Amino acid sequence: MCSTATVEAPAPARFLTVGQVSKLTGVAVQTLNNWRSTRLAGPPWLKLSGRFVRYERAAVEAWLASRTVTPDR
Repeated sequence: MCSTATVEAPAPARFLTVGQVSKLTGVAVQTLNNWRSTRLAGPPWLKLSGRFVRYERAAVEAWLASRTVTPDR
């Protein structure tokens, strides 16, 4: 007898690495690094210690949504 257990997909990670944000947004890692160093652009980030940087997924998604441009009609 074979049981059919439902396998749930893992929940998306709450915190993302610079590489993951790069893949999600299509923005190069170096560009994200430059934005962080100038503090003038890009999604908000967390600096946990030294060079240990993470982005909160919800903050990145909100940042992306805030960049939506609706054309004038």
